[in-house]
Amino acid sequence: MLDSFKTMIDRLLSTYSQAEEIQISSNLPIWVGIMDTKSITLTSETFPILWAELLEELSIQGLNVDEADIFLAGHGSRGSFAVEFGLQESEMLGGIILFGSLLPSAVKSSAFPLPLLTITGELDGLTKITDVARFYRKVREK
Repeated sequence: MLDSFKTMIDRLLSTYSQAEEIQISSNLPIWVGIMDTKSITLTSETFPILWAELLEELSIQGLNVDEADIFLAGHGSRGSFAVEFGLQESEMLGGIILFGSLLPSAVKSSAFPLPLLTITGELDGLTKITDVARFYRKVREK
């Protein structure tokens, strides 16, 4: 089970065609969309545009975006875009998933408006284990 989940996550972090593979190989009703950040620079201004394009494409493919529980994932520095968008547009999302990223220190986890899953590792090259420990110490204190 864990191996199949890891395989699914590895595929998720790759290309659009692999997102389609996840949908096909999963026995869960799962839709995966990956923003095209190669043709446009990802900024706070362009993120909502890319998000709207992604939702439109998923809708064309058959997802009822108004009824679906949509979880937004961000990896590394792009996790900050997911957090920022989650704070601004929480009614559009079912939750946030951060890979190799943490909530910014200015954002209190107890006040975050959405369910949040943070996945990190000390060897991922993105977050240090000391950062993770400091983050969770703060969470427990609040």
